[in-house]
Amino acid sequence: MTTGRKQTVTLLKKKMQRRLLTDTRKNLHRKFLSEHIGQVSYTSFCRLRPFWVVTPSSSDRDTCLCKKHENLQFMANALQSQGLLSSRNIEEMSEATMCDPKAKVCAYGECSECLLTCHPMLTIPGEENIRLSQWMTEKITKDEKVSTITVKREITTTQHDLNTDFQERLLHFKRHVFNINWQFNAYRELRRSLKHNESLLHIDFSENYSCKYSQEIQSVHFGGSHQQASLHTGVLYTAGGQAPHTFCSISPSRRHDPVAIWAHLDPILKVVRERHPQVSILHFFSDGPATQYRQKGNFFYLSTEPYKCGFKEIRWNFFEASHGKGAPDGVGGVLKRSADRIVAHGGDIPDAQSLYDKLKSLDTSVELFFVPERDIESKTQVPAIAALSVCTAMA
Repeated sequence: MTTGRKQTVTLLKKKMQRRLLTDTRKNLHRKFLSEHIGQVSYTSFCRLRPFWVVTPSSSDRDTCLCKKHENLQFMANALQSQGLLSSRNIEEMSEATMCDPKAKVCAYGECSECLLTCHPMLTIPGEENIRLSQWMTEKITKDEKVSTITVKREITTTQHDLNTDFQERLLHFKRHVFNINWQFNAYRELRRSLKHNESLLHIDFSENYSCKYSQEIQSVHFGGSHQQASLHTGVLYTAGGQAPHTFCSISPSRRHDPVAIWAHLDPILKVVRERHPQVSILHFFSDGPATQYRQKGNFFYLSTEPYKCGFKEIRWNFFEASHGKGAPDGVGGVLKRSADRIVAHGGDIPDAQSLYDKLKSLDTSVELFFVPERDIESKTQVPAIAALSVCTAMA
């Protein structure tokens, strides 16, 4: 079953949540006949299908999921299928190993009462083999270059070893869940209690937009002629009950490193300074990829760039890994759908400049900025400084 508020189907004024078929209708028909007495023809089986049960499409896939959640869920599913667990709800199981799920000492394994508490098994795990999926990182070598990729692998282990690994990961998982809940609560509370001299910037890089023409010749459609545009999206929150201000900077440069980040942030910092001169404290919120925000290069710019604009105090907060989705993602989605509609109605968007011009002509509440490649290239490079423990300093 889908969970989104808008993932519904309506027929004859009856609104239902969409449910997705898990197999082809022919295979489901065979399974139905094997499990029920009596005969139902394939035609009748398809005709009697509820209207809210639909065939899934590629857009129904769950993407950008958390690796920790998914791997632990695979383990729980495998143990439950073997009759060792009564439930597959990993968050409920993690809470069951703590005195108080809302207490940091319990979540961080510092409580003497529940420090080593394990989730009970229904039976004693044996040495029988069990297969399950796991997301794993692997190193591959191509053209003498070593790169890291993430793949989904089928592994075989024993019930005993799987239970041991499951219990150990469950101890770390409760800290992961506690951080997620604590951070979002702190984020909401900060937004609610901003002072007159404070402002909050929630930022994120949207997935690059692939530029396209309304009509394309074969060599363009199948070749490598499509350009991409970087979209750096964000939402500005200020005190006094003012409506959030959404913005997006568009650039032909595909760089997402600290140099590019602060070239994208330059125009919005100037906007904050011009429209809200009383603001002296900036709170940044973002996800924490090591190639973008969470690294020493960004720490260097954070320590220099905002102060050039007159800000007095800067704080940068990172969301827990794989749980940084928020309002900026919605900004990117709105702009991309608007761009696709322009192309569908006969417009051409061959490059980042055209994307900016076309979106600028629309009646949108998102403030747009264009960041030329020269602005990124001319940005001061990060000096050769030793690695810092920026994760602690910037969290």
